[in-house]
Amino acid sequence: MANAAERSSFGSALRRLRSEAGLTQEALAERAAMSARGLQKLERGETLPYPATVLRLGEALHLTAEQRAGLQSSAARPRRARPLTTDGAGVATPERHKPTSADRHGSPSLRHFSEGLAGNDLGSNLNVAWQDRSHRGVSRRGGEDIAFTAITRAPEYEKALTEIEPLALARGDPRLLGALYNRLGYCQWANGELGLARATWSRAADLCDWGGIQTELAAALALLQWCRLAQGELGQVLLCHEQTVEATERATTQGWHVWALAASAAAYALRGRRIPALAAANEALAFAESCAEPAATACALSILSAACTATGDQAAGQVHGASAVHLARRPLEQLLAQTALGWALCRSSSPGSEVAAEAVALLLPLPSEAEDLRVRPVEIEIRLRLGESLAATGQIGRARAALETMMARAETAGMRLHVAVGYRLLAEISLANPAADSLAVAAAHFASSIDGLDGLQADGELAQALVGYARLHRRRGAPQQAAECLSRALQIFDHLSIPRAASAVRDELAALRLGSPEHLA
Repeated sequence: MANAAERSSFGSALRRLRSEAGLTQEALAERAAMSARGLQKLERGETLPYPATVLRLGEALHLTAEQRAGLQSSAARPRRARPLTTDGAGVATPERHKPTSADRHGSPSLRHFSEGLAGNDLGSNLNVAWQDRSHRGVSRRGGEDIAFTAITRAPEYEKALTEIEPLALARGDPRLLGALYNRLGYCQWANGELGLARATWSRAADLCDWGGIQTELAAALALLQWCRLAQGELGQVLLCHEQTVEATERATTQGWHVWALAASAAAYALRGRRIPALAAANEALAFAESCAEPAATACALSILSAACTATGDQAAGQVHGASAVHLARRPLEQLLAQTALGWALCRSSSPGSEVAAEAVALLLPLPSEAEDLRVRPVEIEIRLRLGESLAATGQIGRARAALETMMARAETAGMRLHVAVGYRLLAEISLANPAADSLAVAAAHFASSIDGLDGLQADGELAQALVGYARLHRRRGAPQQAAECLSRALQIFDHLSIPRAASAVRDELAALRLGSPEHLA
């Protein structure tokens, strides 16, 4: 735990830098995707920020490299160490967590979380009250307040929980209700009912906080972050980052902290913000490795791979994706790892190359596996990456079918970001079609994509859509509109510090000024 002097040192430095920049607390909080209350707590020295938050503050204040290093140094947190015990030979070793009664009967480990999302044994200790439900209420077994029965399929699990809910409400125990709603929201998420899941997890978080069960609270807040992420509410994920990681760090089940950090890393990456995305992903990886949690490490590597790919470093994305595939053991972990690696391969390939074909071969069987595991949001993500990979290999009909299926399901689930990216990819496919009406179709798709991505502040994807729209304008003989799109894309890539993409856009702008049609064909 950081002492008061360390917190005060950071708070004073932050307040001074903000004043020098001429910003109010509210203005800096908005720029750094924080709440004003969170910033006030930092300046008063009540808490220390996480590394990703320091990076956001440095960006928002336009600090020099030296100033950023000083701010990071004053914000350094001591790493939480696992207590040491001795083995039989008297050698000090990390002490393993000794599960409490709550852990055994109501608090999910990352292992159970992964298995549960896959609909593949929701965890022998993630069961719900079931016996005597007709008239006697929740029964007791072995001295415990809850009788547990395993449920292995998500729809059946949801049905059982719904039937038990009135009994739990009558009992009035916030701990039981919090655990119940965590699992009910869990099933709703797996079914693609994200709006319901979000409301249910919000209720679970309130009850778990009231009941004082930290691990269940951590689970609810971390899962809420992933629900917001799936809905494309990237700003909300970042605004809730501090609250979530503080709760997950206090939990005895350490995997939830990795999932919370990973959600923030993904949100930064989808916004195209490379530095904080990699900081959060690397922090998740370091924490998972320090806890010796292979499942958590595989999760962190998958997110790190996706963050690298989304921000223009496909080579690093391949390395981390391959490591995640090597570590992943359970079905859901394997799906996430293979999807991350497949996307990295796709983005690093040239059209029709062997690497693009390798991406397709890796991704092609995954949608049916996700359907079997009954994890609709993961299936939608896989179909998006598969559609992009199929297009890269010239399999246009199959690419269009995969994307249209994905978009229909994403619309139903409320996954707006996936819909917007799907429109961009469909627009690119139509733009490559020589048919007379293809440009009109492409224009409509580009307009829908840009409108959606702009609203979600998914700047990395937005810049790509603008580059595609510029090519369409060029083919239509509208160089002024093409230049406007390219200039805006260049501004975004420069702001996001993605030099390779920025250089390519500069080349296209130069070709446009020289009137070189083949460069933008």
